[in-house]
Amino acid sequence: MEPEEKSHGALMGAIIITIILIIGGVYLLQQSTKGREATTQSTETTNLQQSQNQMALDANGTSTTTVETEIESMEFESLDSEI
Repeated sequence: MEPEEKSHGALMGAIIITIILIIGGVYLLQQSTKGREATTQSTETTNLQQSQNQMALDANGTSTTTVETEIESMEFESLDSEI
């Protein structure tokens, strides 16, 4: 009679599945980190733009956002009615 050989198939399968799970976890962690960096960068850009708008003043000390709001609220259609 031949001696029985032990099968290592189950052990190898478990090792392969564990390696795949570890690789997947590392991938998800990297994607999560990239998403946070992109959010942080967009927030910093928005904050920079807001601070630049606050710092942009004309000679009278009026901010550019105030001037833009006033221009948008002006009614230009009635200008030519008096002519």
